[in-house]
Amino acid sequence: MRLYASRVLVLEKCQDLLPSYLRFIKGVVILSDLPLNISRQRLQQDRHITQIHKWMTRKVLGALTEVKEKEPEKYLKFWGQFRESVERGSQLDYDNKERLLPLLLLESSNDPISFNHPEGLCWIE
Repeated sequence: MRLYASRVLVLEKCQDLLPSYLRFIKGVVILSDLPLNISRQRLQQDRHITQIHKWMTRKVLGALTEVKEKEPEKYLKFWGQFRESVERGSQLDYDNKERLLPLLLLESSNDPISFNHPEGLCWIE
């Protein structure tokens, strides 16, 4: 992730913007209210970065949930590539556990099984 403030590149590889289990996400974050006269080390401890981290994590997990609900075939492709990362996130990220659990799929002999069905486990078709 790249971090820009007032059209100035602040950090080329800002790993603090997303948790490590979402490392496959690429993009640019543009802020208008980030002070430019602070060191990079202090910036990594700044409250802005913490807030961005929370907001972006929620946004990415929300987008993944939406894809899973609206385009299950596309989500199955995603799951095939990034299953380990999402599973690791469900083990490490307690703040977003409720958002991560519905994204998990269990392997079965027929089709993957989802956690988020109101009656318990259900099959994805």
